Amino acid sequence: MNIKFFHVLAFILFCSCTTQKQEIEYIEFEHECRMRIKSDRIFIRILPSRNKDQRTVELNYNGKYFMRKPISENEYQQIVEVIKNIEEESSHVDENGIETMILDGSYNTITYRKGLLNITHTSRSLSKDWYPSFHNASKQIAEGAGLDFSNIR
Repeated sequence: MNIKFFHVLAFILFCSCTTQKQEIEYIEFEHECRMRIKSDRIFIRILPSRNKDQRTVELNYNGKYFMRKPISENEYQQIVEVIKNIEEESSHVDENGIETMILDGSYNTITYRKGLLNITHTSRSLSKDWYPSFHNASKQIAEGAGLDFSNIR
């Protein structure tokens, strides 16, 4: 009886330790375009802050580090909702099985942590025509960091 109780207690403790949070803890956006004369590289990270009503925004733009103004929890939740709607649009395969690619030289990722999982979405372009949900999420993140999204290409 005592051993069964110990096993049940250990199992409950194990399950409670491995239960995943369902909220997105942080968001990262990375953009790199090497086709231009001057390489365009942007890295944005949105992190929790000590103040529960705000999120900290870190920006690395072409090797220069900036700590941006915090964004509100409401603005962060709007970004989270857009990210949750990202569809896997990373390839365009026609009816013959041939993949069409965009050769603009950019590589873009949005990574976020949900519980124990790191989830990454990638795209080869920020085109709204090719990757509309990724475009919308990238735009929300960039505007949250104080960047003009129309200059990111």
